[in-house]
Formats: sequence, C-alpha cells, structure tokens
Amino acid sequence: MRTLGFLVVLIGFLWILGDCVMWFTAFEHGYVWRKTGELPVGTMIERDRATRAMWDISLRLNERHRDILLPAFLMLAGSFVVFVCPGRRGRVGPAGETGDVKVTGDEER
Repeated sequence: MRTLGFLVVLIGFLWILGDCVMWFTAFEHGYVWRKTGELPVGTMIERDRATRAMWDISLRLNERHRDILLPAFLMLAGSFVVFVCPGRRGRVGPAGETGDVKVTGDEER
C-alpha cells in the first residue's frame, strides 16, 4: 500500500512538473496567439478592444491555473497513504534483527 502511495505522489509531482515546464507555456502561447489574431490588422487598435482582449487573456490564464489542484490533491492523498500505512516493521534484517524497536520503562542505563 505504501508503494501505491509513493506512486501516486510521483505521478502528481510529474504532472505538476510537466505542466510547469511544457504544457502551461504551450497553452499560454497558443491562447495569446489566437486572441491577438482576432484583433484588427493595423498599427492602431481601439482602446476598448485591446483592453477587452487583454482582460479575456488574463481571465482564461487565471482559470487555467486552477488545473494544478488535481495533481496537488493526488500528491496530498499519496502522502497521506504513505504516512498512514505501516512500514517494514517486523521483517528480519541482514543481521537477524527485526525492524521493531522495543521500548521498556525498566531499562538499565
């Protein structure tokens, strides 16, 4: 079960990494290219049209940032699974010792 948790954390991390490195920049470039292509050709553009185009771009990119929540929650869930599930307790190590630690209150120092 811990392996599944580590796998989910890794998938979430790679998803966020890919989004930051490649996918978001490609989306941003493509969307800006499309919106600026809708503006009239020429050196002068009406202020209202330019402001509206910039506002539309800003709102769409703001909505796109919310897509990071799904992989972030995947990483949170995977971390929770790793934290809650038991580790390798009780297995015999190379020296024949178990992985469990026994603590007693009557130890001599």
